[in-house]
Amino acid sequence: MPLKRAASAAALAAGLVMVLSSCGALAPADDLTTENVLGEWKLGAGGSTATISMHQDGGFVARSWPSNLLCSPSGATTVGDLEWDDLLTIRGTWQQGTDFPSLLILMPDEGMCSGASWVFDVWEYGTGDYRIQVFLDGVRDPESASDDQSVWISKVPAD
Repeated sequence: MPLKRAASAAALAAGLVMVLSSCGALAPADDLTTENVLGEWKLGAGGSTATISMHQDGGFVARSWPSNLLCSPSGATTVGDLEWDDLLTIRGTWQQGTDFPSLLILMPDEGMCSGASWVFDVWEYGTGDYRIQVFLDGVRDPESASDDQSVWISKVPAD
């Protein structure tokens, strides 16, 4: 009887480890829908108030956006280099990837951000928790980037 109890306890522990380890893993948001994209996204860097509002009509507005984050020829190389004293409001359009739903493409309006387009992979961190990792200038290999060479933009949950 003790062997049967020990085997049951081991199976339960193994199952619990599998469940807990899968809860926190980032995975591409392959099932991302337009509804998931719409709304507010917040830049999580320091005391940032930067947001991106994604609208149903395919437009977006980025507010309180550091001018050297994806918007200048020589951008920030570390989080500490972000220019919080030079903030922009950027307007443009967005679309989802056709063949890759987790791909999000933002195109600032003409004359903004040197005509650059922003292409992001959207990740899901648990059910409905969507995030975008933005690698700063100079990162050639995302796998070897340090924590201060990227920022996260997270979907703000709807009320």
